Amino acid sequence: MPREDCPLRQGRPCVQIVLALALGGQPFPRILLADTGAGSQTSGFELILDEHDCVLCGGNPLAPVTLGGAYIGSFPTYLLPVQIPALGFAKNLRVVGVSFDFRPI
Repeated sequence: MPREDCPLRQGRPCVQIVLALALGGQPFPRILLADTGAGSQTSGFELILDEHDCVLCGGNPLAPVTLGGAYIGSFPTYLLPVQIPALGFAKNLRVVGVSFDFRPI
């Protein structure tokens, strides 16, 4: 996989992803914290996003997953097409949807 030097925002590495809006398929860019602490290779999901974004982009609902790190509890998952333009990456990923009102501990 190509290497990407992540720009810093408030001293933290970030990466841009692009989702597509369900209506019209327009690009829906998001800046994510480039954090590898969300889970392991066997976690069963790839990203944690705002649940509203998952629904807005037409995510296909999947079985919920239980998290026990910064986010504790059961959360819905979605199959969602995700692109990382800087890496030439485009795949359908299993994404955890976390409520915007939910506050991590």
